Amino acid sequence: MSIPTIPSLDFLLVNFKVPQQGFFHSFFEVLHMAPASVDFRNEFPAHLLSPHVIFWYVDGRVTERDVKKHLRKHSECAVVIIGKSIAPAALARYYEWGAFDVFTTDELNVSSLSKSLVRYVHRKAPRNERKAAQETLLLKEKDFYLNMNTSVNDQDNFRKRYDAVLRALLDYTQFDIAEGWISSIDHKKLILEVSHHNDTESAKNFIRINKFKSTTLGHGLPGVAWKTGQLELWDTMANCKNFTRIYEAKRARIQFAVAVPVFYAGRIQGVIQLMGERSPENLVYLRRFLIEFAERFGGALHRLKQEHETGSYLKLVPDMLCILSEKGIISKVNQAFSQVSGYSRLKLLGTPIQNLVHPDDIKATRSLLTKVKRSKTPVSFQNRLLRPNGEALYIDWSIAHDTHQGVLHAIAKDVTRERELEQFLEEGNRLIGMGHWNLEVATGAVYWSPELYRILGISEDVEITLDFALSNYTKESQDIVQEELAKVLSGEKKQFDIRIQAITQENELLWIRIAGRALYHKEECVKLFGIFQNVQDVCITEPLVLETKNA
Repeated sequence: MSIPTIPSLDFLLVNFKVPQQGFFHSFFEVLHMAPASVDFRNEFPAHLLSPHVIFWYVDGRVTERDVKKHLRKHSECAVVIIGKSIAPAALARYYEWGAFDVFTTDELNVSSLSKSLVRYVHRKAPRNERKAAQETLLLKEKDFYLNMNTSVNDQDNFRKRYDAVLRALLDYTQFDIAEGWISSIDHKKLILEVSHHNDTESAKNFIRINKFKSTTLGHGLPGVAWKTGQLELWDTMANCKNFTRIYEAKRARIQFAVAVPVFYAGRIQGVIQLMGERSPENLVYLRRFLIEFAERFGGALHRLKQEHETGSYLKLVPDMLCILSEKGIISKVNQAFSQVSGYSRLKLLGTPIQNLVHPDDIKATRSLLTKVKRSKTPVSFQNRLLRPNGEALYIDWSIAHDTHQGVLHAIAKDVTRERELEQFLEEGNRLIGMGHWNLEVATGAVYWSPELYRILGISEDVEITLDFALSNYTKESQDIVQEELAKVLSGEKKQFDIRIQAITQENELLWIRIAGRALYHKEECVKLFGIFQNVQDVCITEPLVLETKNA
């Protein structure tokens, strides 16, 4: 891009360091400009002969009060503000106070400055009405996108953000009704997600009587725009047989509609439809603007949809989900976490997870969170959470460390009822002296319940193998057990129930009952499970009962 040489053009550059000054010198040389003067200052001079263009680097030392004061003071100059990062709200205020252009340092290059100066030169030079109108439209577009982005960022969910986009479009295009359609997850239909209208009676009537909430490819104006992949513009809709809602359009006196499909990576994301009582004046410009808008909006709508779909999924998940900082501070929770814990989402956010933990479990929980940060795989554990009413819940956790994001992702489940049932069964089994066991045939892994360990007087720290289990029986009993196992594994029988003698750790003989059943997969035994019951008292008393009966 070339810029006309203007001998009388004066520049003032404020608050730029030496390397940045070198960039501007090179910039003027590359564009063959001959500025009348280039004045570098650390701050605004007290007495200043107004230059044509002021480039001002706004860093942390410059307050917004300073910006407002100098913009108002030098309103006759074209003040171009440059900053390392500029928030959308600050950007809006700078333009409101009279800034000619605003850039971040990442956007600062020869091309961006050239475009800015071309706009300034054209603004100062005589020009025809057509060019003036075009420049006015470009400035309005810039304001439109600025206001829309600010409004969207102020919202906290998908529907409100989409609605903010539609409101901005209605204000800019002067239509009466705007509809935001999105594609379903399987991309087989379009769903009317949100609609917005102005205060005219016709627009209110149309929204009130409209029952058209979804459509498919080629059906209705949104479906046609989806099928063609192009902007569709229908005039005099009341006479348009293809318009699905012709009855509603006639009642609401809607005469004009335009639909523009929004794509991302070649896949439909949604359709925006605008309707009004009359045709807009500048159809050529409207078509260009909406096509460009759809191209720019595609990526944003795709991202917003993904966030919406993920949020909807997480809201329905019955498990408790949360994200913790590496220090254990809660930064995000789903609805289930709030419901189970009994605390509101606002109360939970920013709260250390240890504040919810039962006092007796805090030390262990801290230790396990430290272990999570050192582990490359998820860590599972159980602790107790206290609800606001003091009720203790048993919670099963699985937590993984995301080293890239520097957070902990946690999935948790309330297992209080299961834990209480386990305790109830354990107490019941202890009363009748019964334990449980199972054997994985493929691996030979053996599981004993706590009561089985207690019956034989063996520490629960001992690793149980099949050979070790057999060693706790007398020689005759070992032969009986091995014979029964062989019959089950061969398929000769599917279950067994025997009484044998075991040897406790105190070398005492103990009559026990072992019952087992096999599980088969494709006619092959894959697992055995059963009970292990202390029947010493029964075996001793049974002969006495018989003797009594015989007498």
